[in-house]
Amino acid sequence: MPFRLEVADIFDISGRGIVVTGTIETGSVRVGDTLQLKSGVSSRKVVVASIEKFQLPALHEATAGPDDVGIGLFGVTRDQVQVRDVLVSDPGGRHG
Repeated sequence: MPFRLEVADIFDISGRGIVVTGTIETGSVRVGDTLQLKSGVSSRKVVVASIEKFQLPALHEATAGPDDVGIGLFGVTRDQVQVRDVLVSDPGGRHG
């Protein structure tokens, strides 16, 4: 099943870059995956730099479930992502 996460919050963390949070609705994601960030009618490729869950060590992979995750992204700046944007699988974007 394809990966899908609606962005619930956005953080610009010094030294780490952009981290978006939300609940993974479907699929799974791994560090190094290429995703599509869909914002309205536009779309851009981003790469997963990190994955975190509250009070857990950094993860290499996360799957759909009830807990929010934080996903660090390469390839996007704070002004290019908004709450309610959607991260989805990019065909052929799995690197790991």
